[in-house]
Amino acid sequence: MDPRVKHVVAFISKNYHRKLTLKEMADSVNLSTWWLCHLFREHLDTSPDRLLTQVRMKKARELLENSFLTVKEVRTEVGIRDASSFTRGFKAEFGVTPAKCRERTHKR
Repeated sequence: MDPRVKHVVAFISKNYHRKLTLKEMADSVNLSTWWLCHLFREHLDTSPDRLLTQVRMKKARELLENSFLTVKEVRTEVGIRDASSFTRGFKAEFGVTPAKCRERTHKR
């Protein structure tokens, strides 16, 4: 894998909780946003923004399953401000809403 792509993947993993822009990700490896997106498609078959969303959703699920944070606290913790987009994205990723995920986990 291209080392610049590896760097951006690590950058996303370390900084998913804050507002990240495509430009900031590209600047971290001295590339244009277009070229970064091209390399991501070539090596990972996804975009940097999509990977950021996946990382955030995975972390949100971990927090919902393993902590007693509220859904709102989890959303904030993973760097998503808008509640409806969080719910839509979470449901698209895992097939259930964050509240249902929490409910299922804490019934066990």
